[in-house]
Amino acid sequence: MNSAVHHIERAVATSPGWGSELSKEYECVVHTVPPFYHHSPDVNPEEGLSSCYKEALPLGFREGAKKAGLLHVSDVIRVASPLIGAGCRGFPGRVAIKVAAEESVRWRDNEGAGGEVLAFGIPDRVIADELVNEIEQEDRKRRKALRETNSF
Repeated sequence: MNSAVHHIERAVATSPGWGSELSKEYECVVHTVPPFYHHSPDVNPEEGLSSCYKEALPLGFREGAKKAGLLHVSDVIRVASPLIGAGCRGFPGRVAIKVAAEESVRWRDNEGAGGEVLAFGIPDRVIADELVNEIEQEDRKRRKALRETNSF
């Protein structure tokens, strides 16, 4: 197996590619195969998409740290990800954005160690802005829930 590819269940982390623009900015690019949006009435596609992020994000940062030889919490690890499911898998943009926001904030709050940067590769400015807004909204929602939990 190519040493630049690391498999874990449904997620893969690869090198950004030698000589590419991505290799100058990111230690790793995450890839995963999400479910089709309208594949089976027995499967919740949003749960499947969430699962992809839950597997891909920790893997990407773990492999990115290995590639860069980073051992300290203060080191910055940069990982790139597409907006998973928004392409040929048929997820409506709104759903793909919602899941990406929920899972990136969940990952940051539960598994992120600081000094880690997750960058979504979204060439469409409108979609990118929608994702930023959704992440900010998810962040506010989680902070409010945390305050309410801690006030008891």
